[in-house]
Amino acid sequence: MQLLSFYSIGCGANAAPRTAILLSALFVAACSTAAPFGPQAGLGSSASHVVASYRHHTGGYKFVTLDNPDDLKYNQLTGINNLAKLTGFEGSGAKGDPSIGYVVHRPYAPQNFFEEPYPTAVDTRITSLNNMKVIAGYYSVQRGWIFGCIYENGIWSSYQDPKLQRSKINITELLGISDANLAVGFYENDTKNDYAFELNPASGEFHGISPPGATSSVASGINGKGDIVGWATVGGGTVAYLLKGGIFTFLSYPGSVETKATAVNWQDQISGSYVDHAGVTHGFVLTNPLVSQQWLSVDDPLAAGTTFINSIENHDRVVGYYVDAQGITHGFIGSPGK
Repeated sequence: MQLLSFYSIGCGANAAPRTAILLSALFVAACSTAAPFGPQAGLGSSASHVVASYRHHTGGYKFVTLDNPDDLKYNQLTGINNLAKLTGFEGSGAKGDPSIGYVVHRPYAPQNFFEEPYPTAVDTRITSLNNMKVIAGYYSVQRGWIFGCIYENGIWSSYQDPKLQRSKINITELLGISDANLAVGFYENDTKNDYAFELNPASGEFHGISPPGATSSVASGINGKGDIVGWATVGGGTVAYLLKGGIFTFLSYPGSVETKATAVNWQDQISGSYVDHAGVTHGFVLTNPLVSQQWLSVDDPLAAGTTFINSIENHDRVVGYYVDAQGITHGFIGSPGK
């Protein structure tokens, strides 16, 4: 394991000095299970059947742990673009540990970290970025309401799904943004269910995304072609979906009890996480979701039961987080070990 330490990091124009950033470079072989894949049939006329033909793909990823020392107990990396610029946040959001979003540039040196808190927010979580220097996420205010937000050209914009105007529960989260500046996310109302949407920030228009048969849904990623991924509650279980050309395809990692898709790149490679029958959370990368599925299970070697991939870019690099044996949440960058 390689360990590099840096000191006195400034994040943003008014940031206080930091004390350390830890980077550890590791290599691990990722493998897939051989459990059968169950098609999700009967979910509605606009949903395609999950492709029955698939094969497991095994391979390796090289991992780098990247922790922001402002909160060494909680860190997530949430987005990566094709220039390897990253987004993430520190802090669990619990009382006394607020979440603060940030952006980091290569080579991920101390001077390349920049905090991006939404003005007057209690918590800010940056969840995604595109290749046009636009970042998206969500923030919370003192009364507990949550709003989506986008930062572009030095200006913050706030978004609330209009269906929440008469709701006591007020949650709007943006989870992904494309190079066409279309964002995706979900809102939650008094029913306490999630409802996926696509947002055009230029016009402020929200368009609902309704996977057939779903009682709850989240849209988490969108690529430059407008293909959207997310997850939905269908028949009491959680499955991932791909929305492409107006057709929903439901996806479940073979043998899993829960599958969530978080991002999709230009080639329609999908990243996400799944939970196995032992309750362990693993990351995954899915190639060829509509033809001959290749599922790659990805676990950070330092994880103790939880690895979650939040984003994938066009060169197969991924970012996410893992939880170690001490219960500490770390961000990571994963690159194919080829």
